[in-house]
Amino acid sequence: MPTLAELITRQKDGRGWSYRNLAARADDVLTAQRWQQLGSGVRIAEFPEPATLQAIADAIEVDIAAVVLAAARSIGLDVRQQRSELATMLPVNSDLLTAQQRDAVVAVVRAIANDKADALTRSNQGEPIDEPSTPADAGLTNLRPLPSHRDRVAVENGWDGDLADLAGAARKGETEERKRRRLTTAPEDESQDPGSDEPS
Repeated sequence: MPTLAELITRQKDGRGWSYRNLAARADDVLTAQRWQQLGSGVRIAEFPEPATLQAIADAIEVDIAAVVLAAARSIGLDVRQQRSELATMLPVNSDLLTAQQRDAVVAVVRAIANDKADALTRSNQGEPIDEPSTPADAGLTNLRPLPSHRDRVAVENGWDGDLADLAGAARKGETEERKRRRLTTAPEDESQDPGSDEPS
C-alpha cells in the first residue's frame, strides 16, 4: 500500500502533470505548494479533512478509498489492503463501463497475469523463459486481436466471407458507399450497376 506521497508522485509523473496542474485539477482546494509538500513526503501531522481527501482523489484520478488508505499509512497507521494495487489505480469513472467492456478489461488482465504466473512457475522449475522482445508484447501471447469496427459492422450486416478479403477490398479502393451496398444488397438485387457510387 503506497503512502500519500508515493500515490501522488506515481500519478503525477505517470500523467506528466505538475503540482500547479494538480492544484487546478483540484479546483484550488489545495495550493501547488501544498501539493508539493504532500508529494515530497513531508510528514502529515493529522488526518486530512474529507473535502481534501476527495479533492486529491479527483485530481489524481484514483478511487477515494486509495487516497484514504494512503493518507492513513502516511500518518503511521499499519494499513493492509485486500485489493490489488492495480484495482486501486482504476479511475473512478471506470464504473461507467458496460458489462461487456469490464469483461474485456478483466480478460486482458487475466491473460497477462496468467502468462506471468506461468513464466514464474517455469522459471522456478529451471526452464528457460523466452522474454518478449518488447515490454508491449509482455503477456499478450494468448490474446486474439479484436475485430475492427468495420469488421463487426460487416458481420452484423451479413458478410459471410473472409474478413481479410473485406480488408483487402477496402485497401484496393472500394468506397464506403460501394462497400455498404455490397454488404446490404440482397442476392436478388445484385443486378444493380456496381460501378456507380451515387445513391439510387
